[in-house]
Amino acid sequence: MEKKKVAPAAARKAQTKKLEAQLDKLWSQAVHKRWGERCAWPGCVHVGGILHAHHWMHKSSGRRARWMIENSILLCFFHHIRSVHQMGNTEPIRDVLLERLGQTGFERLRVDCVGIWKPTLPELEEIRNKLLRIAGELKWQTIGKQ
Repeated sequence: MEKKKVAPAAARKAQTKKLEAQLDKLWSQAVHKRWGERCAWPGCVHVGGILHAHHWMHKSSGRRARWMIENSILLCFFHHIRSVHQMGNTEPIRDVLLERLGQTGFERLRVDCVGIWKPTLPELEEIRNKLLRIAGELKWQTIGKQ
């Protein structure tokens, strides 16, 4: 039986989809580590369990927004689904991100997240390496605090 030849464009598209799925998982893992497995909602004491990595700027607002670690916050199920998505209450998490990033960093995030971006495979691989570094650095920082 002969193997079907895959067109280079189709192979690139499949490779891109696979890498994007990897990046989504890595981004979520990095967010969990960055926020210390705690809900970032002010006053919430929820630790561990079901926590959701949430994009501040919606990931469809610009492809770059999808994997930016600065565009993340970790929320418990209640605050993520009920407070943010059902009630639209985003001011508390905006304030947390403003405090964490500073005004300049927050404005830069807003600018960086807007616009169309069609990443190349090398760009996606660079993002993967950055997320792996972040997750590794956070892992070592956590170990150092114990």
